[in-house]
Amino acid sequence: MLRTVFRAAVAGASAIVLLGPGARADEPDAGRVSWSGFYVGATAGYGWSDDSASLSALSSIFVDPAIPASIDADSRGWLWGAYAGYNHQRGNLVFGFEGDISHSDISGSGSITINQPFPFITGTTDHEQDLKWFGTLRARVGILPTPRLLVYATGGLAFGAGSASTTTTASFPGIPNACATNFFCTAGSSGKSEALVGWTAGGGLEYRIASNWTTKLEYLYYDLGSISYTLYTTAPVFPTTPALQPDAEFRGSIVRLGLSYKFD
Repeated sequence: MLRTVFRAAVAGASAIVLLGPGARADEPDAGRVSWSGFYVGATAGYGWSDDSASLSALSSIFVDPAIPASIDADSRGWLWGAYAGYNHQRGNLVFGFEGDISHSDISGSGSITINQPFPFITGTTDHEQDLKWFGTLRARVGILPTPRLLVYATGGLAFGAGSASTTTTASFPGIPNACATNFFCTAGSSGKSEALVGWTAGGGLEYRIASNWTTKLEYLYYDLGSISYTLYTTAPVFPTTPALQPDAEFRGSIVRLGLSYKFD
């Protein structure tokens, strides 16, 4: 009798150990690991954009259609940074918020040729722009097709800092040494750095690789608006004349990887 009771006690104790809270916390495939909680992580990715600067003529020196409507920058580059957030799980639904900040090397440049019939002016316009850093503050909502995999959509505020500059050199080719004397050669250069605020939306996949560790693949589209400034000519014959107004757009896409740790 005592031997039977002892065996039953050992079996019961073994079951408690195997099925207790500690063991369940280590079984993500059994669906017993919660996604709820705060987390922090690091991220790196690549961004691209068909950024362009629209050009508006402000003076009869440059008249449409001599100035093209826009100049393409075709920005490309890497970015890397950190993020943090909070998830709350209810059944197979996970929702929360996330914020991130990244250094950015997303930049581009372009050039166009000016060919104005009257007054006969030829020259070039060069444009450059750079997204120096980028951040977001977003809501997230997703579902769990399996206990380890989260499929989510996200969107919210985007912000950053950008810079843009434009240089134009134009001359009257029928006048000898026009640019050498600088009297009948117009030139101008201008630029601006500015804080940018806009919106972002996208989605991703996040996978639990351990009880407290997840990795994710994420896509975001962002629209940070534009930077506008005025370019003036500097030739004595046209002193400080407003010539062009570039409006540099900052819109594009980002794909990035992340690795995060969730606090219990």
